[in-house]
Amino acid sequence: MERVLVTGAVPREGLPLRTAERLEVYDFLKNTKLFSLYIRGLHSLYAVPDEFALSHFQLAGIHGLPYQQWNGAGPETGNKGYCFHHTHLFPTWDRPYTALYEQALSFHVEVAAAKYTVDRAEWLQLAEDFRLPFWDWGLNALPPEEFYDIDNAAEVTIIDYDGTTTSVKNPLLSYSFKAGHAPPPPREEGILAQLGEIPYTVRYPTLPLDKSSTTQVDRLKSKLTTLFQTTPGNISRLLLSVNRWYPFSTSVVEPTAGFDDRATTNSLESIHDSLHFSLGGPSGHMTQPAYAAFDPIFWLHHANVDRVLAIWQVIHHDSWILPAADGDETWTTREGEMVDENTQLSPFWLTPERCWCSAQVRDIAAFQYTYPDFKGIELAKRSEAREAIIARVKQLYGSPSTPRSLAANQEGIEWTCRIRAITADLRHVCSILVFVGEVPEAESEVSTSPNFFGSFDPFVNVLTTSCANCAERAGTYIQGFVHMSSGLAARGIDTHNTKAVEAYLRENLAWIIQKSDGSIGAVDDVPSLEVTVIRTQLTALADEENGLMASRPWEYPGITEGRPGGHRRA
Repeated sequence: MERVLVTGAVPREGLPLRTAERLEVYDFLKNTKLFSLYIRGLHSLYAVPDEFALSHFQLAGIHGLPYQQWNGAGPETGNKGYCFHHTHLFPTWDRPYTALYEQALSFHVEVAAAKYTVDRAEWLQLAEDFRLPFWDWGLNALPPEEFYDIDNAAEVTIIDYDGTTTSVKNPLLSYSFKAGHAPPPPREEGILAQLGEIPYTVRYPTLPLDKSSTTQVDRLKSKLTTLFQTTPGNISRLLLSVNRWYPFSTSVVEPTAGFDDRATTNSLESIHDSLHFSLGGPSGHMTQPAYAAFDPIFWLHHANVDRVLAIWQVIHHDSWILPAADGDETWTTREGEMVDENTQLSPFWLTPERCWCSAQVRDIAAFQYTYPDFKGIELAKRSEAREAIIARVKQLYGSPSTPRSLAANQEGIEWTCRIRAITADLRHVCSILVFVGEVPEAESEVSTSPNFFGSFDPFVNVLTTSCANCAERAGTYIQGFVHMSSGLAARGIDTHNTKAVEAYLRENLAWIIQKSDGSIGAVDDVPSLEVTVIRTQLTALADEENGLMASRPWEYPGITEGRPGGHRRA
């Protein structure tokens, strides 16, 4: 078979390769013509028959269901999937995946541009420069209403081919399955079986789940607004204080060979996971790895995941993937095998014989796109570029220190709740919520309570029969972090007074489990759960280094020990 090669967006035949910016979605929408091409392109892409490799259906299916071979990568039967979740290759696997979708969509955008009869040259130039927009969820709590408001944005106004305006169905809200239902799971799998019956993707669906379920806009907005209280700080901590690839890239507890586990903040994967849950809700498609990529907002989200990776690369240019026994059970890797920057990222073909690898996707220029963050910066001048990007991170997301900003060589204290469990125990859990104070009784109030400090939102596949990686990772510990210092300080607690903090948290710290159906479950239902309070010393480095150093964490087991899900002594 003739394989589709992943090139990223490429111009019309005969034109030279051109690097163009992926724009933040609020800026993207300011250009009515660009937005019109985006909508036209999506309508055309959605119409491609499911059996074609570059259909929305098959591109989304790479991420999960229907777990079938894509583009000749792997055997035709006995599918093991392509999933690289919960490995340290997750960010680099995601890069060609997003570029592939951008490549497919840009083709339809160029076809649409050629149909315009007014200002045709301008339309063609816009199509050549088209790249996926990204939603900076550290800057804006909500995406534009065109991406979620089913009541007020069911249709969007675009420029028609003759230069007039017209209203068309909004393809950003949902994707409708041509078969009248999603690809079904291989057997009855509870939430997946129910979601599979719905003919279109939904977020925070009305219950009970059935063919008439629709998105609950108010709940979506509420959850995203709540998440925004912690997201900017999580991004800032990740970019400025995490200087090694493994704790940056994955939520997996790092193997101890060669390193102590010194992770003290959420990884890129963990931040990504929380957005999936906050966009999908307990029962939505975005919350389920098997279905998430069918939802149009998946690509807006993942473009920003890639952007955060690109920013981190400039700040920590010399940090990269080290060989690790972190292999998946996929079509191109085996469980526990050594993987490194040269491991193939299937199913994304670079040539007809070989897939891209992490070393080859290290530079985003490989796929002809860039980000506005790098405008005017000479990335080849690494020291100057690093300094400029750190300043931009602080401008956008603040400093991750406590108090909010530290002078050079000053020290701050960060108290954090570290949450760990094995993936097998988290298959039917969408969130572990942390409180300091009384926990609300009503399920609808848990994430809006003033006592709610944050959550760990594992993005774990309920399927074990189709996704071999998910099955083999059943005993893998993953982790997330809820930072508490700013909340404690707001209550008048001196975070430098260790004994006072210990006593206060021993009395007030609590956690609960939210299941995939939205109900509150028993902590004992997650037998491997371990919640531990850690304290980290943050030091602002000298101006010439312009960064932040986090000490190794000190554990305070006595705060949670002896309680269900509390700390366990080795």
